[in-house]
Parts: sequence; C-alpha cells; structure tokens
Amino acid sequence: MPLTIESTNQVFSALGGLPIFDQILDSLNLRRKLKSCLPQGEVKQRIATYDKFRSLVLGLIAGAECLDDMEKMSEDKVFQEVCGDVAAPITYGRFLRDFDKPTIRKLNNLLIEASMKLRFSLFKDNPLFILDLDSTTHLQYGKKMEGLGYNYAAVRLSKPIYEEVQNWKSTIHHQLVFQKFGLGETT
Repeated sequence: MPLTIESTNQVFSALGGLPIFDQILDSLNLRRKLKSCLPQGEVKQRIATYDKFRSLVLGLIAGAECLDDMEKMSEDKVFQEVCGDVAAPITYGRFLRDFDKPTIRKLNNLLIEASMKLRFSLFKDNPLFILDLDSTTHLQYGKKMEGLGYNYAAVRLSKPIYEEVQNWKSTIHHQLVFQKFGLGETT
C-alpha cells in the first residue's frame, strides 16, 4: 500500500501530555504554598509570579533547556493553551534573578516536601525510595549565559543546580525520615 501525504489545517503538537503535568501541579496546591517563596515585583506585573514559575516548570518538562527555548515553546499551541500568556525570555531572566539564597532554599524545601507527598500518595505500599541525581554536565548553548558557575571539576554549569544539589542530600534524608515515620514537623 503506497503512502500518501495529505495537507491539513489542524495544528499538531508533541506536547499533548503537558496538561497532565499541569493538573499534577494544581493538585499539589503549589500556588498557595509557594506564595511566600516567589519574588514579588515592585511594579504590578502583567503575568503573576506563580504563572511565570509554572510556565518555567512546564517549559522544562516540555524540553526547554534555556530561557531562549521559552520563546520557542510559546509558539506551540498546546503550551499556549496550558500556560496562557507566556513571557519573553528577558522577563523570565529578571524573574529568576529576583531570587535570593534564602528564598531559593525555602522554595527547594517546599518543592521537596510537595514531591515527597506526591510520591508517597502514589506509592503507599512501597516505602522504597531511590533518588538518582544526574551529574551529567549540560553545556549551555543559549544566548543568556548568566547564573553559571564552576563545579568541583572546573566545568561551567548552572550555579543554583550545583549549590542546591549539595543541600538536597541532607534535606531529602531529613524529609524522608520525618515524613515517613511521622516524627513531627519538618524544617
């Protein structure tokens, strides 16, 4: 049977599963939980801070590797439908630069707590938890090269990732012990 190619006016997207991840974010009630962790601009913003955060998270899930990729994502019909208004890369850059170290640490702790809650709600009967941190070096190809630092091997990579991975080991262990065995509030 010969293959025929026909034109269509339908819009296709490889991001058909993105709404599922958006529903997971909503189910974790992150908008309320992260309100104190996200930087609030001094001027009233066209796009709310949580919506910028959510778009960046969904962009990473969809394959964005740098701020420039967010502009490409904004051209995808499904990404537009899920995220609504998508900001320009420079706006996301300003948003990310507004984070300070204490806010980043607080945000990471809340996200770890939310991910552990999700994990234990999905796999109640399986207490085994394996954390696999990928130490692969990812070269940065985007035009916006800020926020990079050097790791132990003198390789340039994203500073927040390198700094926070060091904290995750003890934080995740602490979260696991306290949440799994009900030993009280986590800090």
